[in-house]
Amino acid sequence: MSEKLVDPILAGTITVYAGEPILSFEVPSDLVVVSEPNSHSIRLAIDKALTWDHDQYVLRAREWSQRRVIREQRESGSVLSALIAHIISQVGRNDNEMSPPS
Repeated sequence: MSEKLVDPILAGTITVYAGEPILSFEVPSDLVVVSEPNSHSIRLAIDKALTWDHDQYVLRAREWSQRRVIREQRESGSVLSALIAHIISQVGRNDNEMSPPS
């Protein structure tokens, strides 16, 4: 699951997305406005997002985030969290002593 897609949804941001099919991320289509990766399509997607009811969106996002599978995936950590933890562990070390992330 991509945090680039999921984090904005969990923050309550109506998300306009251009990329891999959202089904591969297990995100319901009513939580994302899908766009082709071109400026015209993105503009149309933004216009569509502006028509969505934000309060209803937040309720749907909250309900989706509480599903067991989604919650477990979020709680198990993400690649970004692991990378940040690795960077923090390396702070203060000499550049020659830094080890690659595992």
